[in-house]
This record gives sequence, C-alpha cells and structure tokens, in this order.
Amino acid sequence: MSGGPLRLGARQLVALSVLCAASAVAIDTALADRLSLFYDLCFVLISLVVACLARRDAFFTAGVLPPLLMAGVVGVLALVDPATLTATHLAFVSTWLTGLAHHGAALVAGHLVVLTVLGLKVSQESRRPQGRRRARDSRS
Repeated sequence: MSGGPLRLGARQLVALSVLCAASAVAIDTALADRLSLFYDLCFVLISLVVACLARRDAFFTAGVLPPLLMAGVVGVLALVDPATLTATHLAFVSTWLTGLAHHGAALVAGHLVVLTVLGLKVSQESRRPQGRRRARDSRS
C-alpha cells in the first residue's frame, strides 16, 4: 500500500455513494418518518467526499453522480414509501417529481460542490511541473 492519498475508481465511487445515501435515508426516515434537512446535508457531504476521492479517470462518473443518485434515491422512495416524500397520495411520477423539487436545493448544492472540487483538482494538476506529473503517472 502506497503512502499517497486514497483515490477511488468509478465503480467504487458509485458503491460508496449508494451505501452512504442508503444509510442517510435509513437514519432520516427512522428519526423523522420523511426525508428532512438531515438527508440534504448528508447528500451534499456525500457529493463532496465523492469529488475528493475521485481518481482522474473517474471524474466523469463523479460529475454525473449527484443528479443520478438523487433521482435514484427519490425514485426508490416514491415506489417503496411515498409518504416519506409527500403527504398526499399521488401517482409515482408525481411523487418522484415532488421529491426532486423538495430536495432540489440539496441537489444543486451537491452538484456545484462536485463540479467545483473537480475543477480545482484539474487546475491544480495542470499547474504541477511536468516532471512530477510523469513520475506520478508512471507509478499507476
């Protein structure tokens, strides 16, 4: 094991984010019987961690993961337990859209965090001296 920073590939990022999001949903619904601000804050934190841990070859996955993760979580809840998203009885699509709209601020914040961190990582990497970049690439 090298002493360098921990970096994860695309599959590992997806697995980690799904596991963390499922844990946040389980805790939030156990405490509040609905998705609350707790889930929103966890979602933004998950997005930040995904961006920080992404390897260079997983930047695309990290960049598109927040909207897909939010849509997936809200979609599963709309199917399994619609009461966590809306108080009224609506069809699946209406419940899903209501859930996305209700947690839209967290979605935008999480996506902005990911894109900002990935942009900073790209700009930092482009400023490294050429010799250091080659040495790092040869270790991979």
